[in-house]
Amino acid sequence: MKKLSGFLPLIILGGLLFAAAEPKVDPLPVPISNNASASVKSRGRLLLFSFMGIGPTKTWDAITNAAYALDTSTGKWSQVRPVPGTAGRIAADSAAMLSTGRTGK
Repeated sequence: MKKLSGFLPLIILGGLLFAAAEPKVDPLPVPISNNASASVKSRGRLLLFSFMGIGPTKTWDAITNAAYALDTSTGKWSQVRPVPGTAGRIAADSAAMLSTGRTGK
């Protein structure tokens, strides 16, 4: 019985970790796959973005250059300006960069 009492706190802790509520985030306004996504922390806010991709029909005319931003404080997506260019891309890539506001070395 003594051996089991050592595992009891671990079992309780594990249960509490799984019971923690996940943040509520709405799905993207339209179904998109093969999209690029990026997250950026700016001025203490976490920003998530989804760019381009392909719609649910998975045909050439469903490729889009649409872009969306997630407000992490509300869990709501909004459409932002599309990616420049007339055609979207699938399997695009994205990256975030740190801007220090300095130039040169």
